[in-house]
Amino acid sequence: MMNNINLQIDAAARQVSQNGKAVYLTQTEFDLLLYLLDNAGRITTRSELLAQVWGITAPIHTRTVDMHIAKLRHKLGAQIEITSVMRKGYVTKKA
Repeated sequence: MMNNINLQIDAAARQVSQNGKAVYLTQTEFDLLLYLLDNAGRITTRSELLAQVWGITAPIHTRTVDMHIAKLRHKLGAQIEITSVMRKGYVTKKA
């Protein structure tokens, strides 16, 4: 189980709670969150995220990563800081 401020993540049960209340994440949102946290402190590119989370390795132009990041930010609020790095990707802070 990982803890980040008031965010609890049980990877085995695939559950997230915030301040003791369950947070509903889709399977993809959960996988994306875990990947970002596992790689905290370094920039993860959109193509890397597409490959690791969605299994898409062909070069495509899509906004799905950005939309899922926006949903995570909305659902988790200030409990996790996902920073956009212009023209590179995203980075989360180490807990």
